[in-house]
Amino acid sequence: MTSLAEIEAAIAELPETEVRQLAAWLQDYYWFWIGSHDDYEALIG
Repeated sequence: MTSLAEIEAAIAELPETEVRQLAAWLQDYYWFWIGSHDDYEALIG
């Protein structure tokens, strides 16, 4: 498993436009995941 420090270092090497694209993708994925779980409150307890 990759450590958080390794992920942060890899992201720091990316051009700003790619970091922005990654951030947008992560945000879209997060909202897709939330929307696919009708009982989100029960999931997070």
